[in-house]
Amino acid sequence: MFQGIFFQAICKMGIFMICAQTIVHFRPKESYEKYCKLLVGMMVLLLLMIPLTGFLLGEDSRLSVRVVEEYQRMFDGTLPGAAENERKAQELLERMTMEEIGRRMEAEEKAAGMSEDAAADGVRKEETQKEEAQKEEAQKEETQKEETQKEETQKGEAQEEDVQKGDAQGQ
Repeated sequence: MFQGIFFQAICKMGIFMICAQTIVHFRPKESYEKYCKLLVGMMVLLLLMIPLTGFLLGEDSRLSVRVVEEYQRMFDGTLPGAAENERKAQELLERMTMEEIGRRMEAEEKAAGMSEDAAADGVRKEETQKEEAQKEEAQKEETQKEETQKEETQKGEAQEEDVQKGDAQGQ
């Protein structure tokens, strides 16, 4: 429905532009050209504004609210997925960093003649520290997710109340 309205407006505007160019081309005096172009420009703007105002203010206002709500739902649906992807990327980065640290420690161990047991203990300590840090970050993310979900739920309820009030006032 929304696309049909704008398609019709574009068709009407195309026909109007052809007719307007014909009038400008066959004007009686050349001094009238700027006035004709000014008039045609204003009429084109009006042709553009009629469907937009009808969509935003008129009979299609409910449709505009629905379109906005649809985009909001789409946006809200992709947000948790993005947070999950970020968490996975962070874990991968940490794992790769730990592997690089392990390789460098092995190289230094070989160069310094350290025993493998001492180096392994150092790596284990670092790994446990990283795991503890990851757990803390995961807990923080969980609490942030819960807070944002509560806020979004409250916003959605408030928007629904506003829409219902608007419908009640419109009737």
